Amino acid sequence: YTEQGGRVMEACDACHQRLSGIVEDFKAERATTGSYAKGALGAAVGGLIGVIPWVLIGMLGYVAAISGLIMAWLSYKGYQLAHGKRGKSMAWVLVVVLIVFTYVGVMANLYVGIMQEGYDMSGTLLLFLGAPFLPEYFNVGVIWGQLALGWLFAGLGSFGLIRRANREGKGKDIAVNRIDK
Repeated sequence: YTEQGGRVMEACDACHQRLSGIVEDFKAERATTGSYAKGALGAAVGGLIGVIPWVLIGMLGYVAAISGLIMAWLSYKGYQLAHGKRGKSMAWVLVVVLIVFTYVGVMANLYVGIMQEGYDMSGTLLLFLGAPFLPEYFNVGVIWGQLALGWLFAGLGSFGLIRRANREGKGKDIAVNRIDK
């Protein structure tokens, strides 16, 4: 018997060896094609697009794990569409992108919230992105609390997808194992 991807198949030794060879060739090709830089750029574009639903959900007054899942999925798809390298660092690239763009999403959400309160925020977006580091201008405790909550929900929402990307990067998603009777 041969197990691949959680499925058990009946296979003779010769068929198992042939399948193992095909999988190893595919893993080798996967590990040498693409680049982390292109993948990171694609993931960043996906993360930037993921900020939009984050802000929209935030405008409704919610912070939800679904926002993190949407952002993670868009980053993952961006990584794939940009032909990022499917290696061991793939999951780390996605984690860094999620940390950065969750920060951008939370800050944009706070920015939009302040604008909805009627304050004129024109020309202050770049200043506002640095708000957690400017205690003389902003209540940084509240901002760091919002960031922590955002990162928590992004982590909860994206955990399964990051785990999948990690398995894919290590080649475990296509591994073939022989099972003895």
